[in-house]
Amino acid sequence: MRTNIYSGLSRVLLALLFCCNGLFAQNDALHFDGDNDYITLQPIQGFSPNADFTVEGWFYSTATGGGVSCVANFKRLFSFAAVGNPGSQFDVGECGGFLSVFWSDAFGNSDLKQMGTSIRDNQWHCISVVRSGTNVTVYLDGNVVPALASTGAGQFNLERFHVGHWASVIAQNTPNQDWTGYVDEVKLWATALPPASLTACNPCVLKGSEPGLVAYWQFDEGIAYGFNTNTLTPDATPIGNNGVFSSPTLTPPGFGLTNPTGLSNYITSTAPVLYPQYNNTSLLLSDPLQTTPITSICSGDAVHFSIIDPNGNPSQAGAGTSVQWYYSDDCFNTPGTFIPPGPGALFSGLSFVSPPVPAITNPNCANSPTGFIDRCYQAVVTVTNGQSTCTYTVTSLPLRICCPIQNAQVNVSPMGPFCEGDMEQFTVSVSSNMPAPNANNNVHISWCVIHNGGTPIPLTGFLFDDQPTITYTGFGLLTLVPGTICFQAKISNCACPSVTVQKCVTIDPRPVCGSITGSSPGNLINLMPDPDNNPDHYIICPGNDAAIEMVNPALFLNCNPVWQFMYPNTQPGFWHDMGGSNSNQNTGILPHSQPMISPYMWPAGEHCIMYRIECQALNPNSAAHRVILMS
Repeated sequence: MRTNIYSGLSRVLLALLFCCNGLFAQNDALHFDGDNDYITLQPIQGFSPNADFTVEGWFYSTATGGGVSCVANFKRLFSFAAVGNPGSQFDVGECGGFLSVFWSDAFGNSDLKQMGTSIRDNQWHCISVVRSGTNVTVYLDGNVVPALASTGAGQFNLERFHVGHWASVIAQNTPNQDWTGYVDEVKLWATALPPASLTACNPCVLKGSEPGLVAYWQFDEGIAYGFNTNTLTPDATPIGNNGVFSSPTLTPPGFGLTNPTGLSNYITSTAPVLYPQYNNTSLLLSDPLQTTPITSICSGDAVHFSIIDPNGNPSQAGAGTSVQWYYSDDCFNTPGTFIPPGPGALFSGLSFVSPPVPAITNPNCANSPTGFIDRCYQAVVTVTNGQSTCTYTVTSLPLRICCPIQNAQVNVSPMGPFCEGDMEQFTVSVSSNMPAPNANNNVHISWCVIHNGGTPIPLTGFLFDDQPTITYTGFGLLTLVPGTICFQAKISNCACPSVTVQKCVTIDPRPVCGSITGSSPGNLINLMPDPDNNPDHYIICPGNDAAIEMVNPALFLNCNPVWQFMYPNTQPGFWHDMGGSNSNQNTGILPHSQPMISPYMWPAGEHCIMYRIECQALNPNSAAHRVILMS
């Protein structure tokens, strides 16, 4: 006894480890003790009471004793019955070890067939029972059993389905008539499968979405030899035909699901079904640290690829498991490109991180019409035990691979030169390798304007948002003030970092000039007012030397003051630069009888000279200036 308990506990621990290590779907079966252990399905969704059907599964008989006669000795493997009508039923089981089929229809017709070879042979068997019209055909281990063929079946009203027990309404306690042994992979089809489509002996587990399959019980939801509290076995089809376990409150009790020796409980199946299985797995793409699922990346970003089971748990590679990966830029509408394993086991296995490689880069980023490609990834998992091979195609998953923003620049027109007070309207555009924003891409543009290095001011609304070209000041002209105006564009494209670029224009302050006047610094002769009473006119005798000066140099603002002179009568409008480093300017020896001695070559007949200061803009490209004249 001590040995049995230890053995049972060991199996429980092994089962716990097996179910929790991430290996998807262990292969378990269910043990039926032959006394009130059964599963009920009522109503049967998606199943017509009188339509053709197919029932398939794996079984292993552990029954002993009992005669060949099926009277009070029919151990039902599965059974159909009409609700409230004991005359319509369909039973498959064994009597004294002989596989048997019994049916009775709504018109009182009935038939009982038995196979002459015992199935109590300590082996798993696969069975398919097909009802097509009035004919019943049984396949055992993939072969037709002629002895079990039956014809003439008429109207059925099959509304209840049992596994392990008589389904008729009159079947309450039925001693010696419940299945004794193991059952695995029960499938109920609402169609008569042709021989080539039978799946009972297939070593590969079905998806559950196959056409016509209305109930599929795999018995892999429990802990083999463990403590199980579930009250049903889930349907692996999307229909939801869950099988309900018989109650442990029956007398004798139904499934206990807690026996560490496996009696009336889940056991580790030894049926020749190939595991691990990877049906209904899917791909999960996440950041390299596996903290956040992702749907898009910037071209070349690292990505963690993982195959996950329907519960979202990472699948682990069991014995004999291999994976091949594919990608396609049209989501496998045409044959995709195979991605072979690369350095560091790249694109191999069920879970890995891929560094930047062609498989996760966008080759069109230099001139992409959309700024991205939607690339789909797919994995094909193959499991083999040396005798059988199962192939599972993992549901494909798209990943948007976005182009990084390159060669971005802002252009402004006009660029100037500008002077304070000018009236302007600016046309501003941004260019890059990105296409213009539209409903078919993820490119976005936002604009800001910055005056004199201040806080950026967002430009929003339909005139600016996502516009590659904008007009600043909109419907009018902008009066310019000194300083800078910078136009800033922020370009973004889905998962790639945004890029901000700007272009600035400079507005020169308007030059401000003071005034100049005659002066007599040092021992220079004073200039005398001209009798014409013009305050800007002076007279001096030939040969004398005088000076002119800025009245207040501090009043000459935002400019480079340059002294100039002109001969108004003989060279009108032609001004000569004299420099601008001093606030005082020596006139030199004014008109002289010997012109060669004079520093200025006075034209013949000229008797007047005019002086001024030209306030030239600080920006040499600016045309702005203001002058003060003096003669």
